[in-house]
Amino acid sequence: MIFKVHSPNRASYRQDLFSRILLSGLGAVILLVGLLNIYFAAGPGDLPFWAIGLITTLGWHATFTHYRVRVNLQTRKIVLKASSIYPIFYREYNLNDVLGFRVISRGAKNLPYQVVMMCKNGEQVAISNLRYPAYAKQVAQEFADFTHLPVTVDMI
Repeated sequence: MIFKVHSPNRASYRQDLFSRILLSGLGAVILLVGLLNIYFAAGPGDLPFWAIGLITTLGWHATFTHYRVRVNLQTRKIVLKASSIYPIFYREYNLNDVLGFRVISRGAKNLPYQVVMMCKNGEQVAISNLRYPAYAKQVAQEFADFTHLPVTVDMI
């Protein structure tokens, strides 16, 4: 994931091109396997239809899913959006309601560090899940520098 400043008022946080190509390629292979199973599944010894559907759905989402965070200082909005040709979620927050950004350790094995946005109403909105603490601090600092909000690092 990369944080890219487009102008003094706009920035985005999205997956880099190399990772996107690798994930889409892998997803396309899984999707193709699922679709071929749907086409050729006719006998009693074939995979159950629900398993074929699960494989195909996994391939679909790996191929087409995008996650982006957009920051617009002119409108004072931060938008979190995930889509897979159709929208998965769309969340819009006013930057006036954001207290700052925080890096926390969540104890997960695969992606143990999380960058969260702290809101005035007590809500903690996950921006990104990351593997390395230095990169989590860097991402939180990039958001904080661009939005002129504070950053807190709470890692044990």
